[in-house]
Amino acid sequence: MDVIEILDKQVDTYIMVSLNWNMSSFIKRFVLVQKSFSDSFNRRMTK
Repeated sequence: MDVIEILDKQVDTYIMVSLNWNMSSFIKRFVLVQKSFSDSFNRRMTK
C-alpha cells in the first residue's frame, strides 16, 4: 500500500463522514423548522 492509496482512502472516509454529518445536521434543522411551523400553525388554528 503506497502513500497515494492511503491518502485516497483517508479522503474517501473524510468525504463520507462530512457528508453524513451534513445530512444529519440538515435533517435536524429541517425537523426543527417543521416542528416550529406546525406549532405556529396549530396555534393559529386553535384561536
